[in-house]
Amino acid sequence: MAEFTADFGVLQEAEFNSTLEFTADFGVIQKAGGSVPVYGGDYEVTPLVTTQILPTAQKKMRDDVTVWMIQTEETPNAAGGVTFEILG
Repeated sequence: MAEFTADFGVLQEAEFNSTLEFTADFGVIQKAGGSVPVYGGDYEVTPLVTTQILPTAQKKMRDDVTVWMIQTEETPNAAGGVTFEILG
């Protein structure tokens, strides 16, 4: 959770309508104090037919997680269609 306090003061009176645009750039936001544990699990995952959970909640990640494609094969069949096979 991040908290900050800001005092913008009154710069200009404005009427709020659909043409008013507000833009804010907070730059780099860093957490002050405390420490966030680093995720120590796999960063490359091959999907299974069962549920997989990567315990990444509230963890600092050092890289993206890559989820590899499940290998498949399509083969024409005698009925004139295509048989789709999940390999592995």
